[in-house]
Amino acid sequence: MNPAKLGAITAASVVAVGGTGYGVFHWFSGEVVVVLSKTSNFDSTYSEDKHIGKRYGNYLVAPFGGVIEGSKSENRGWWKRAYERWSNDSSVTTTSLSSEFGKDNVKSGYKTEKEKGTNDDKSLNKVCKSVYLKKQDDHLDPKANSTDNKHKLWNDLWKYCSVLEGVPELLNATTDNTTFLKKEEFKHKAVAVTYANSKATDRFWEIRNDEFFGADGKNGLGHGISDSIFATLYGKKSSRNENDTVKNICKEAYEREISKAQEANKPKIKEEEIKKFCYLFPEK
Repeated sequence: MNPAKLGAITAASVVAVGGTGYGVFHWFSGEVVVVLSKTSNFDSTYSEDKHIGKRYGNYLVAPFGGVIEGSKSENRGWWKRAYERWSNDSSVTTTSLSSEFGKDNVKSGYKTEKEKGTNDDKSLNKVCKSVYLKKQDDHLDPKANSTDNKHKLWNDLWKYCSVLEGVPELLNATTDNTTFLKKEEFKHKAVAVTYANSKATDRFWEIRNDEFFGADGKNGLGHGISDSIFATLYGKKSSRNENDTVKNICKEAYEREISKAQEANKPKIKEEEIKKFCYLFPEK
């Protein structure tokens, strides 16, 4: 990835806003879209890792936007487009929707925080906000049966509340990664993100790349690590090419861990770094 475009999301609809770093995106409509983790009250509102909003705040759209470089963005346009996606999906079938996102619970795309009229709490942005405040273990489970509400809510969260606009696939949900599926001892497969291509997964890896390398001259998640395959990658921060990505290194790490290959002439694979850089919710 070109360092001059650090933070760009590789999708036709969105690129990162120059000068603001990851977490703030610019749709071609001209609207600045702010993610949850960039809001001023994020740490106080989502104080525990078990909060859904805390875990995935870098990917979830702030319900009422935020202030970036002195300018307020409400995320209003993004929520209206997300509501259009929800409307299209709900008109085809309601059986795949979670109870939280059922037709009776979503009536509009966006309402301000001050709007308290009838059904104003059923705007999509406020429905997503209520989900952000829930506890992961009680309400989300991507491994649950597809008819289980926890599984449905997992899908709805990513489709209607996230800048990914779709579910990032994990290794155990990706049919073409048979190498990993056949290896029961590969402990990461239920939580590590796949390298297979999809719009949502590609966007996830672009954001993770920005988190890893940092933006605006700031250190990224990779700062301070040493003697490993990820340390080698971070060392290329200012001179990397398009193949020097977290996604590609995670793929190599998956494959080498399966084969138990710690070749003497190659950088080390560290399990704790797979957990930190390749998991959807990093383990520190």
